Amino acid sequence: MSIDADRKAFERMVAAKQIIWPQILDGKSGDGEVAKLFNLRSTPLLYLIDRDGKIAAKSQSAETIKPTLAAAFK
Repeated sequence: MSIDADRKAFERMVAAKQIIWPQILDGKSGDGEVAKLFNLRSTPLLYLIDRDGKIAAKSQSAETIKPTLAAAFK
């Protein structure tokens, strides 16, 4: 989920980082409904969702989520 208001900047970032998973553009600089629902105040903010649809981890860094992710695949 991006809270960027600039669609072109968002698309360039996704292409540059070669992000292959689904992305959502809020387009409202954090004032949109989805940003409010997830309490997004800054990016990046990563959510790891488990098989039951519950938040298994939440972090601003992929490095801190790696152990939780590794454990999920054991």
